[in-house]
Amino acid sequence: MPDSKHHFTNKLPVVRAMVMGANDGLISISALLVGLASANSEKESLFIVSIIGLLSGAISMAAGEFLSVSAQKDSEIADIKRESESHENHPQEEHDELIELFVKRGISEKLAQDIADEASVDKELLLKLHLKEELGFEGEIKSNPLQACLVSFMAFMVGGSVPVITSMIVSLGSVILYTTLSSILGLVLLGGVSGYLGGSSPFKGALRVGIIGSLILVFSINLGKILS
Repeated sequence: MPDSKHHFTNKLPVVRAMVMGANDGLISISALLVGLASANSEKESLFIVSIIGLLSGAISMAAGEFLSVSAQKDSEIADIKRESESHENHPQEEHDELIELFVKRGISEKLAQDIADEASVDKELLLKLHLKEELGFEGEIKSNPLQACLVSFMAFMVGGSVPVITSMIVSLGSVILYTTLSSILGLVLLGGVSGYLGGSSPFKGALRVGIIGSLILVFSINLGKILS
């Protein structure tokens, strides 16, 4: 019988990069714009600064994500290599350690012994079991630095474009109001979508992101007024 369940954890790396990129782009660029507008900046200055912020922010986000995921991937490869060498050089110790890991999970010692003995026939299966029990993954490298980099870049650009476009099509006196409203709406929608994709409550995600984003925008508006 086919498995009809949806396992959201398989999507998490991509979802994380997408949500973080769009969220960062939307919040940082909108906060920058409303802060400048509240400091009585001119329309041309808003446009120039927003474009610089959008491009530099997207590149920075992508670079950071690439480096972070690359480090994670290197760590996973090193763990697999270390465990593989240990299995080759100390098979009995690894066999006994696997039994201990199973027993700690509540499996009877006899059943744990049987599982370890059965798995020992297949070295690849034994390594996967050990990696799963000890390190939490089965040896399949799912980290993709380039994918995370591109997703983050595009997501930041899309998220950051919302306040930029809004600020360009309204009058200077309305920039703060409409940029704030469009950004909060975008944040609420983003929070709901991320909650759905992550398998949790869309309402909770929308509420959390909307509240935090609103507080950041209020802070930026008041900071601009103080510094003007």
